[in-house]
Amino acid sequence: MPIDLKSMLYRVAGEVFDQEFTVAEAATRDYPPQYSMLVRNRGTDLTAVISIDLIHLDAVFPDHDVRTGIVDDDDNEAYKEAELHRLCRMVRVYLEGNFRLEHRRRLFRSGTTVVVHVVADGQQWEIGRSVSRVPDP
Repeated sequence: MPIDLKSMLYRVAGEVFDQEFTVAEAATRDYPPQYSMLVRNRGTDLTAVISIDLIHLDAVFPDHDVRTGIVDDDDNEAYKEAELHRLCRMVRVYLEGNFRLEHRRRLFRSGTTVVVHVVADGQQWEIGRSVSRVPDP
């Protein structure tokens, strides 16, 4: 039986984000299935978009134009839900304003690029525009 991704996303979001957050459905796609939600912290006004499909769990942070994701091609529903919990907890830490910004020099062009550092559940996440480092579970 296929995993009900939409129900999983809403269930986990309901467990992780409380009344200080606004949660709204974002873009959805039926084939292949992909579901997204926009989460905003009412206090900090920071936003994130969390998306899930059959293989990818993604978080996009439009305030800093960075993104990260987890690749999970396993059909184990419990494992996928645990990974979604882990991603959502990191997003919550970010939305609460508990992150550090780093400006790195670009390699080939002038200027800098932003890297967001978030520590969630004792794990260090580095979230960039084109490259991210996601800790192992």
